Order: sequence, then structure tokens, then C-alpha cells
Amino acid sequence: MNKKKSFLIIFLSIITIFCAVYFLLISKNTENSELNNSPNNPNTSDEVRFYESQNLGYPFWIAEEKGFLTESGFDKSLKGVYLGSEANIVEWAKANLDVGILSLDELLRIEGRYPDSFKAIFFIYDTNEEYSSSLVVKKGSGLASVNDLSGKKIAVGTDTEEFLLKEYLEANGITDSQISRLSRKDYSEQLEKGSIDAVWVTEPYTSKLVLDGDGEILTNNPESDMSGAPYGVFVVNNDFYNRDPVMVESLKKALTMALGVTESEQREIMKEHLGEEWIQIVTDRTFAKISPAGEVDKSLLQKVADKMYENGFLDKKIETVNIF
Repeated sequence: MNKKKSFLIIFLSIITIFCAVYFLLISKNTENSELNNSPNNPNTSDEVRFYESQNLGYPFWIAEEKGFLTESGFDKSLKGVYLGSEANIVEWAKANLDVGILSLDELLRIEGRYPDSFKAIFFIYDTNEEYSSSLVVKKGSGLASVNDLSGKKIAVGTDTEEFLLKEYLEANGITDSQISRLSRKDYSEQLEKGSIDAVWVTEPYTSKLVLDGDGEILTNNPESDMSGAPYGVFVVNNDFYNRDPVMVESLKKALTMALGVTESEQREIMKEHLGEEWIQIVTDRTFAKISPAGEVDKSLLQKVADKMYENGFLDKKIETVNIF
């Protein structure tokens, strides 16, 4: 009986010690997890992964060239990452981006799939004074007004551009145009071939099409009820923000400083960055408005998101307040 009792005591002691060690390890892991997710925990990586696809990243070039990144306390290096031609932007961005520039529809789709993954820090949109969007038609086509676009083939580069194009056409009573998606690098060739009649395009590609002799501007800053709606957005990954909010705030400060330089300074830095073949394009191009997220028309943004959902551009309804 004593042997049985001794064995039971030893067995219970071993179980007690095992449980104590187990809970100690769990507690330590929880503490480390909370530390790693703490806003005060610095980013251990020296690189911040950055993506942009339409030469819209010039504020980053300016911030670097003018020393604004260093001045604002941003001590990381920006590493460009590139979207594979077959990549799903939603999945790819979630896995690869710390900061980037996306079209509005891309951010809204990411928000629908992975809520609270990215936050908008700046928006790109057109105003009467500052704009980047144009409708360009094939040079010599004879297309002279929006009414001439009835039944014509028009290319766009993103779902946001298709949405805004349809809004513009419908506002002018045009409902039978044929809209297709094309890569911007194919615009010149397809216009020259006559495969398309027009493109909805943003700078610097507007000026490039005109200077290359492939297109001519039908209208700048096409207007509709959605005029002024953002079509591009600077985003930051919330994982990056949670790791190092100080660096995110430093980056925002540097970009704000970059957007404050004179237009002539912007052009000179862009020429240096893009090279000789872009010099005239940079000289001729126009610039859209880029504003901090807090200055955007939030009611218009929600209106765009709702209508994009109604028209099948998004597969679920998005509350845009969640992207701020």
C-alpha cells in the first residue's frame, strides 16, 4: 500500500512539474508575441518593400533625392518589389508589400478579402487645376468629341479607370462603347493598328502617346458625377505599422515634404530618375492632386465603393471608413 502511495505521489509531482514548465513556456511565448506586435517594437529589417506600377512613385524619388527621408528620421532603405504578370494583386500585395501605390479597386478588393490589412495614407485624384487623366484617341481618327465615341473600342488599364470611364460615357449619353483591358505598354501599338480607337490613360503615358505620334487628346480630366474621386492610393501594411509606427510616421512626413517642392523641382528630379528618353515627356506632362488621406472627400469615396459594388467591380460591399 505504501509503495502504491509513494508511486502516486511521485507521479503527481512529475505531472505538477510538467504543467508548471508548460505554463511558463506559454507565458513566455505570449509575452514575446505581445512584444513583437507592440507599436514600440522597432522594425528589425533594414528594408521596406515598396511597389508602384505606373511611375506614380515620384514623391518617393523626390523624398530620397532631397534628403527628406533622412531629415524626417526614416532610416530604412526602400526596396522595390515587382508584381509578376500572373500574380493575383490581392494575394501578392498581402504577402509582399510594406508600402505601395495601388489603384483604388485593388485596395478595396484587398480590404474585402483581408480586412484591416492596409491603410491609405495618401490619395491620388484629379481636380480642375491638377489632373492626370485623359481620353486619348488615335491620331488622325477624326474623333473630335465624346459623342464620337459611340460604338468605339476604348481601352483602360485598371478596373477603377473602367468604372470612371463608364461614368463619364453614361453622363454623356454613351452606352454602347466597347471597353477592354490592356497593359499600358500596348497602348501605342494597338492604337496604331486600329485595334482600339481610344484609351483612358493617366500621365506620364498621356504625354508619351502624344509625343510618340500615336495619339491625340480628346479631353483632359473627363468629368462625371464621380469627378474628384480617388483612383490611386498610397498604402501602408498594418503589419509594418504595428512593427514600427515611428518609421511609418517618418515616411508620411517625408512624402508630405516631397509633395511641397515646386513643380519645376519635381520635373528635374523625375528627368534624372527616368533618363533621357523621358525628358520631353516629363516636361509636357501634368500632375494629379496627391493629398493626405484625411483630406479626401470621404462621402464621395464611399459613393464610389458602393457603385463599384453595384456594378460588379467588387464582390462585396466595402465600408471605406475601414481603410483609413
